[in-house]
Amino acid sequence: MLFLIEFDRPKQKLVTYKKFNKSDFLVAQKARITLELKRLKENVMHEIVILEAEDQAALEKYYDRYFNPFKKKLVPK
Repeated sequence: MLFLIEFDRPKQKLVTYKKFNKSDFLVAQKARITLELKRLKENVMHEIVILEAEDQAALEKYYDRYFNPFKKKLVPK
């Protein structure tokens, strides 16, 4: 699975969380670039990344800096 994450580091807030199939890598990349361009136009400096993990549990385990303040389970769009 691929996950598009937008994180506001100063606020320690997860802003965007979307899930993609591995086979949709180009779709995920396009979504990331579109989001980055939108945030640049808004002069908003968020961390925007695509991460790969087997599932949501693995994502939260290995990339816990995005989820540590959020103990509840998140549901991707």
